[in-house]
Amino acid sequence: MEQNRMFGQKIFWLVKGMIFAYAVTGILLMLLAFLLYRMDLSEQMVSMGIMAIYTVSCFVSGFYIGHKRQNKKYLWGLLEGLLYFVLLLLISYMAGPGKSTDMQHILISLGLCLAGGTLGGMLS
Repeated sequence: MEQNRMFGQKIFWLVKGMIFAYAVTGILLMLLAFLLYRMDLSEQMVSMGIMAIYTVSCFVSGFYIGHKRQNKKYLWGLLEGLLYFVLLLLISYMAGPGKSTDMQHILISLGLCLAGGTLGGMLS
């Protein structure tokens, strides 16, 4: 019984970390959109901003889960980064099915999400 409760609590923390990550993503994307509107940013700057948002969001979720878990924090942060990336990939696919995706962009995004989540977990 106690083991089931602990498992449920871990799942709750993972979901709550994802909610934090996507809340940060939404806020930062709105800020980026405002900067794009006001400053006429180049496509390269917007792309770099989006990559930075992915990393910061995964860092926040990794930091949260690492704070909740007292052992193997980096692995929990890595898991948060992976979950963020998988959900991001699914949402991107559902938003624009049939569009060709650049494998290099996908792999860079995966690396940044994993690194951000792991770093957040380690620094928590």
